[in-house]
Amino acid sequence: MLVSSLKSLEFRTKHSGALTVILSYDNEENIIIILYISGALMLIGGVGDQFINQLLDVHIKFLGDPPNSELLNKAQDLMMLMLHSVGGGLISCGVSMIALTYFGIQRDQYWAKWTVLVIAWIAQGFNGYGMYSAGSYYYYPVAILIWTTIGVLLYPNKVDTK
Repeated sequence: MLVSSLKSLEFRTKHSGALTVILSYDNEENIIIILYISGALMLIGGVGDQFINQLLDVHIKFLGDPPNSELLNKAQDLMMLMLHSVGGGLISCGVSMIALTYFGIQRDQYWAKWTVLVIAWIAQGFNGYGMYSAGSYYYYPVAILIWTTIGVLLYPNKVDTK
């Protein structure tokens, strides 16, 4: 279990007086699995967007439950194209996170874990905000952000040898 595997939790103060939490975890393989799952969840979310081909109830509610018209049909077509574009971006971000975990993080490239975190926060940050603004369920993007952040923060810092 994650909590029982914590080696240490230390609280230190820096010269500026700010409190720093130093957390170490003794099972690197579990952290790598967390990062792979984060990338896979992002990819799955993007694939799921590809299978939506009509306005959902939340979209209709956001539009004010308009009557059926040619304009609504054109707006639906446009929204589906945009949703599929966003889904394609999420797929590419998920693939990038998985590749960075394999080729960078597992090979102790210090920059790779921070790159994974930036990708997740940009992609799912905007996605979650858009979903929240439209009144949609934004919990999935937030869960990916939390999961990725935990994985990156728990992964031990190692010296970059390259």
